[in-house]
Amino acid sequence: MSSDRIWSAEELLELSPAERDEIIRAGITSDLSAAPPHLLEQARADVSAHLNSAD
Repeated sequence: MSSDRIWSAEELLELSPAERDEIIRAGITSDLSAAPPHLLEQARADVSAHLNSAD
């Protein structure tokens, strides 16, 4: 199943638990080179802001 697809709640509820699990797992990556650059930039900014507020 395509990990690029956006699924509605209704569509997901029509699937079996195993199919839903497959879709969720297909959308998870631990390879940062596969993440969109804007997502990484925002995550870095959020972490930096959090660390700076903790000082």
